[in-house]
Amino acid sequence: MSDYELLKELLKINGFCKMNTKGASMRPMLFSGDAVILNAPDKEIKKRDVVLYDGKDETYILHRVIGFYKDGYVIRGDNTFVKEYVSRERILAYLVSFNRRGKHYNTSKVSYKIYSVFWTFIYPIRFVLHKMHIILGKIKRKIIK
Repeated sequence: MSDYELLKELLKINGFCKMNTKGASMRPMLFSGDAVILNAPDKEIKKRDVVLYDGKDETYILHRVIGFYKDGYVIRGDNTFVKEYVSRERILAYLVSFNRRGKHYNTSKVSYKIYSVFWTFIYPIRFVLHKMHIILGKIKRKIIK
């Protein structure tokens, strides 16, 4: 049984699962290897919830809901700049808590909600800084040549 199939089975049987993250798309909130606890979708998914959804080729992705569209959710990783459109059927679970660098965080706590609002609020600033970084890198490479 693949990890993907096992995850889906655990969510179906238990209604929740614990796993470790992989990748950098949810930095600075989550780093690769951080433990997360996810619940099967038993509630209405809201803006700023972090959801686990079906990716391509039996993979799964953990990103934040930033909006809605007719058939589902507009989603983006905290450390990415590309929107994804994910239908409701592809949602496997939502984040309820996580351990980061030895400290436990619960998504129902006020401190987490403040972080979530702040991080999505400053996206336009982060986007401009990201684009400036790319442009300055290109200029630097042309000067060095």
